[in-house]
Amino acid sequence: MVLLPFTPDSHLTNKLIKTLIFSAAHINSRIPFQLKRKVALAIIQHIFKQSASEEEIDFLDGRILKIQINDIGENIYLSSCNNKMVLLESAKEDTSIKGNLKEFIELALLQKDPDSLFFQRRLLIEGDTDLGLAFKNSLEALEYTLPTPIQKAMMVIHKHL
Repeated sequence: MVLLPFTPDSHLTNKLIKTLIFSAAHINSRIPFQLKRKVALAIIQHIFKQSASEEEIDFLDGRILKIQINDIGENIYLSSCNNKMVLLESAKEDTSIKGNLKEFIELALLQKDPDSLFFQRRLLIEGDTDLGLAFKNSLEALEYTLPTPIQKAMMVIHKHL
């Protein structure tokens, strides 16, 4: 039997995992946009599937919403076309929602409601506030379950942020 010098929940393990998460942010800049788009769009379309079918995302038609994840330096540009969410590599945004990865994971996992995060100023809207509020309101109306592997990965990342 091999004994490890630390338990899986030790401070060293947490620090290592946190370092790996933020190292991934640097690797992220080298990943081709087409690959990132494919993965991110699959998740976003899954989340907004019901809304899109009910034409609840038409407020984004021809408009650009930038999601800025400050701590990992990632920007996601969302729009919609024919009631389907689309991701753009870059664009001049009409509004932006800014926050850290932890807050966006809490939203995706339905651990926090958008109002709480905005009122606590953990997420900020800049630019066209009407568009930002319409997006926030659409998030509040969503009911979905992420695929289990994605949920588990997000939970591990969230635990170590």
